[in-house]
Amino acid sequence: MGEAPSCPRCRTDDYLIFEEFVPARQAEHSTDLIPASTSYTCSECGTFNAHAVPASWRPPQWFWYS
Repeated sequence: MGEAPSCPRCRTDDYLIFEEFVPARQAEHSTDLIPASTSYTCSECGTFNAHAVPASWRPPQWFWYS
């Protein structure tokens, strides 16, 4: 479900700056899973994008704050 982030104009993920990442999570009062999602900007061309990503995907060097 979802695809890994990549700039559609530059056709690479080399220049992406991730604005937000929300891991997959269980919907309230349901057993359904809400897909993981991210938003990002390409620092090369300025294109902004946001969409669902695979449940196993994480932004580079991403971790939970404790």
